[in-house]
Amino acid sequence: MKSQTEHLTFHTRRHREYIRITDRVEDVVARSGISEGMVLVSAMHITAGRLDLGPWQQVFYAEFDGQRPKRLVSKGSETMTITFQCEHCHKQVQAPDAAAGKRGKCPHCGHSSYIPAPVSEEEVLDLAPIDEAEERARKEKIHNLLEQEEKLLQETGGAEPPPLERRENLSAADLHHFVVNYCLDMSQSNLARAEKHAAELKKFGPLGLEAVSDFVTGKALEPALDPIPVKVLQAFLTDLRDKLHA
Repeated sequence: MKSQTEHLTFHTRRHREYIRITDRVEDVVARSGISEGMVLVSAMHITAGRLDLGPWQQVFYAEFDGQRPKRLVSKGSETMTITFQCEHCHKQVQAPDAAAGKRGKCPHCGHSSYIPAPVSEEEVLDLAPIDEAEERARKEKIHNLLEQEEKLLQETGGAEPPPLERRENLSAADLHHFVVNYCLDMSQSNLARAEKHAAELKKFGPLGLEAVSDFVTGKALEPALDPIPVKVLQAFLTDLRDKLHA
């Protein structure tokens, strides 16, 4: 968010006086280079409100204890717009940056959608090209692991472990993969798949909430989530926790 602060100084001739300062406030906005946002004009040490001028309105400085130098602060700030896809109709939607991490109603279909946090330039990571040799070695390693797993299943009679819902002594750690996959899919805008992970996690009630809290508090760590900016990851976890509470 870009902002600029300037101080204006007045010296009134009478004890009570009105001074037209519209042009001076407009000059501050012009120098700031901000094209869209909000301007807050506040008298120092005096309670003053926020102004939104209509076509016939002007800005005046009211002095009730004059005949001495006074300062006025004029601050402008630029708002950021978040552009994202609706989870339901997949049309593009815009929201102010202050709404990040919350849910809003889509203007197209009317459904509730999660508003992602904006990513600043400081949070954009420098990406490197894929090393083809390393990628081949990685795929070969995965292939060998799958072959070993299949061989092990054949040796043990092909018995598969029971589903999570039927396992005894199930812990929050057993559900961590749902949280990880949800965050990864959200970061890649795979919203439909992320919703499936949230729905699976919700089946486990309080244990699912505990699995999310493990990541919120830092008790659980997953290297696969490291590329996601911290603020964005926290927003994903907060949204997931809200879905499980709903």
